[in-house]
Amino acid sequence: MRNPLKGTITTYETKQGTKYRVQMPPVLDPVSHSPFRPTKSFDSEEDAVAWQIEQNLKHALHQPLPTNATLEEVIEFRLAQSGLKESTISGNRKALPHIPRTLLKTPMSKITQGMITIWVTEDLVHRDLKASSMLNYISVVSAAFGFASDNGLHVGNPVKAAGARRLVNQLVFNDDEDEMDELGEEDWFSHLFGRGPVWTAKQLRIFLDQEHYPHQGLLTFIALQGTRRGESIGLKWSSLDDRGFVRLRENITMGMGRTIYSPTPKGGKPRRMWLDPMTRWVLERHRKQQDQEKARYDTWDEGDWIFTRRRWHLSKPEAPGAHTMPNTVTARVGRGAEKLGFPVMGPHGLRRSWATIAERVGVPKAVRRDILGHSPESMTDRYTRTTREEILAGLAAVRAEIFPDWTPDV
Repeated sequence: MRNPLKGTITTYETKQGTKYRVQMPPVLDPVSHSPFRPTKSFDSEEDAVAWQIEQNLKHALHQPLPTNATLEEVIEFRLAQSGLKESTISGNRKALPHIPRTLLKTPMSKITQGMITIWVTEDLVHRDLKASSMLNYISVVSAAFGFASDNGLHVGNPVKAAGARRLVNQLVFNDDEDEMDELGEEDWFSHLFGRGPVWTAKQLRIFLDQEHYPHQGLLTFIALQGTRRGESIGLKWSSLDDRGFVRLRENITMGMGRTIYSPTPKGGKPRRMWLDPMTRWVLERHRKQQDQEKARYDTWDEGDWIFTRRRWHLSKPEAPGAHTMPNTVTARVGRGAEKLGFPVMGPHGLRRSWATIAERVGVPKAVRRDILGHSPESMTDRYTRTTREEILAGLAAVRAEIFPDWTPDV
């Protein structure tokens, strides 16, 4: 039977025994753009065939794009073959309706800097969108040009050439040059779009005190630890460590009308988070309440989730104990804000509020960065390490503002 795989396997003798050499057809080097033949030797035929299969799959996934590929085709090709996270794919698909059809149907090689400028200045900024949404849509187009260049279609990147991010700044925020010069463009955008409604420590206390099981535990956890909604919902009891920390491993979000499960938090990799003593106390209380609820049912979801839904909807297949839904958390915070007359925000506002209080009470920037799970902003930051004691001190400083009367004996 003929081997359908590309490449050849040949044998040769050495003092160590028979070797198997795999030679693949010539391909272009992505840097020098000169042809070369991937070649590798193995001790066994099984390993040689496995590598041959791997190279065939790799070659199939990296075929050069057609020279006349349109923006829409490149976006679809990227989503189908680049192994992106589901949340990224969902975000890209949400962006498509906000990209003009004429632009989507234009070949990549014919999209100019001027076309991008017109899209941003005469279309995008007039759609009554949040600035963060506009930047997301711009990023989708920019990523498509980067993907095209990586796959043999060298067309440059007119999005970057047009300075699309700065255009949004100029048109929406009147270009605060002083702040831009001080922070740098990328840091300035991150700084600006991290802003939003925040609550004072007193408002947080009032809101959390009026909540009850099962939402109180989750919302208090976010408020005390500064975590993201998705990584908090994704916590399991097995994630807790007796040494006083939790491993943030999973992320649960919503997109395209369905729940999206990611194996890693938003930061891209699992991380360890030290827990404030009050957080540990809240979790212990929450577990006792959950055990009491669990005893009332014959079945319970086997997901080991910490934060679960309270009711079992007979119309749905999930057993009691399934994880809390992301949109439930968002609605809970929003309704609580309206009821109490506080600035309306979502669960990310709890995280922003934590960061705001931490900055006000003097928690060092490196400590805030590591607690919030942000990436280092510079090479110096990358070499800066915070200790367990520094992290716990930072968490305690914020907790003391929200719950000044709490003691471990409560």
